Amino acid sequence: MLLVWVAVALVLVVALVYELGKWRALSTEGVRAAAERERLTKAIRATEAEIVKEMRASAGLLQEMQWTSAGGDPAAFLTRLADPDTRGRDREVRPRRRREDQRAKDRDDAQ
Repeated sequence: MLLVWVAVALVLVVALVYELGKWRALSTEGVRAAAERERLTKAIRATEAEIVKEMRASAGLLQEMQWTSAGGDPAAFLTRLADPDTRGRDREVRPRRRREDQRAKDRDDAQ
């Protein structure tokens, strides 16, 4: 009976050592992830600062650029381009109109 209790105690000690090892590994991984996050945050801020610097350097050139009236409003164009409903509808309507126009033309030619 004593041997069983020693085996149970040994299993519990092994399980405790295993869990402590896992806890330390997770703690180390957390510290490493925090350091990586900090490094990436600094890299993103540096990239954003570089982009702002380039934009400020090119501000005069950007102000000289003008959208022609034929091009329309760029914001409206980009909005239509980004809207999946509009984009899909434009793709479907144009071919359908061409087919309908061709059918109407064929009917007129047949008469």
